[in-house]
Amino acid sequence: MTYPKSIYVVDDAADYRSVVQQVFRRFLPQYPLVLLTDGQALVSQIQQLSSSEPLAGLIVLDMDMKMSGIETLNWLKQQPAWQIVPVVMMSHRSDTDFQAASYQQGAVGYITKPMGMQGLHTVFAQLCMTWLDDTAGKRADGANS
Repeated sequence: MTYPKSIYVVDDAADYRSVVQQVFRRFLPQYPLVLLTDGQALVSQIQQLSSSEPLAGLIVLDMDMKMSGIETLNWLKQQPAWQIVPVVMMSHRSDTDFQAASYQQGAVGYITKPMGMQGLHTVFAQLCMTWLDDTAGKRADGANS
């Protein structure tokens, strides 16, 4: 059996990360979850990975962190091996300027940050099915016809 790639969720709010972790433990245990505290923690995580370790299957970045989501996205897109990893931006903001900036920098999606267990479950289940399931990986990599 092939196990799905990990989803990295990067958010500086400890309470939010805690609820995300509960959602994955309770509803989505089949998807490996890596929680990171901010953009710099993601950079450090990536720099420590060996070339033989699998890349994340999806990265979900909060927009409003010390190293902003856009800065983190820019850094990711400068890393040749990580350019293929889909990145979804997440924020409480619904401002179209932030959405446009995210897409211009290479994000594959922009979602309004869901709140509560049910909202998180719905959004993360959809993201995982879209980007992490076996058939989705082919779509994300552009390999399907």
